[in-house]
Amino acid sequence: MSGNITIMSGKHLLMSGKHLIMSGNILIMSGKHLIMSGNILIMSGKHLIIRKLYHISYVQNCQRCHGANGEGVMDSTGNMYLYPPVWGKHSYNDAAGLFQLSKLAGFIKNNMPNGINYHAPSLSNQDAWNIAAYINAQPRPSKDKSKDWPILATKPVDYPFGPYADAFSEQQHKFGPFEPIALAKKNK
Repeated sequence: MSGNITIMSGKHLLMSGKHLIMSGNILIMSGKHLIMSGNILIMSGKHLIIRKLYHISYVQNCQRCHGANGEGVMDSTGNMYLYPPVWGKHSYNDAAGLFQLSKLAGFIKNNMPNGINYHAPSLSNQDAWNIAAYINAQPRPSKDKSKDWPILATKPVDYPFGPYADAFSEQQHKFGPFEPIALAKKNK
């Protein structure tokens, strides 16, 4: 180990105090909080670490169209967006389908950056999940969701708001891992 950074066969390991960060299958630990998404495992009190890691993917693949602050780009008349905001007061709200991580990651993988389609995607699955997690961790408008999914057992595994028909946390329903939730749902 050299200083605080060790690089092993393409996986990055950073240790500093209580922080452990690995990239590849991403593992982030700090304090007692655990979130997991697809191949992403995150533990961080205030999610500052995830924002820095995923921010890099956002900057490289999304910022040129959606802006440094996710604000999007208006046309010259100021009446419509050429590239829509992905967070902030004019973005989709937290009740939109895209606020489900799997839907946003799938959309990003198959449609982004602009001009890409599902026949020739340019992002890896992991990059799409990382970007989706970064975008959906940003502030956005909130909507009343109290009447959504009146039959709790029918909620999608990645629906990010409780209550749920299972014992998994709201954080796990938002960021994963989703496989244990799906398995528990299937076995009921």
